[in-house]
Amino acid sequence: MTPLSPENNIHLKTPSADVVSSYQIRVQIPPENVDEVLQAVLQVDSLQYGDYQKVAFRHRSGTQQFEPMVNACSGKLGLIQVPCDEVSFVVPQNDSVLSNVVEAVFCAHPYEEPVIQIQPILST
Repeated sequence: MTPLSPENNIHLKTPSADVVSSYQIRVQIPPENVDEVLQAVLQVDSLQYGDYQKVAFRHRSGTQQFEPMVNACSGKLGLIQVPCDEVSFVVPQNDSVLSNVVEAVFCAHPYEEPVIQIQPILST
C-alpha cells in the first residue's frame, strides 16, 4: 500500500463515495475542557466531513495517567491519574490545516503537553 503523505494524496471515486487522504486526530482532554478545545479547533477548521461540518467523536469517561519528570511544570511528583475524554476528528491532508489545528489544540488545552495523536488515513 502507498504510504499516505502530502506527496501521495489519494482521491478515489466510487459510485457512492469519494475516498480521500486525510488526517485523523485524537486528543485526550479533561471533560470540562472538551468544548473549549473543540471551539478553538473550529476557529481554524470547520471539521467538514462530506456535507456536514463540526464533525467530531467524543469517547467519554476514560482515565489518563502520567508521572511528571523533573522538568515538568505540574509541580507534583508520583503517578497522577485524572478523568479524561478522548475526542477524534478528521481534517484534510494538508500541512497548513494540520499545523493550525495542532496549534489551536495546544493553545486551548489546559495541559502544558497535551496528548495529540495524528494518523494519516483514507476517509469517505
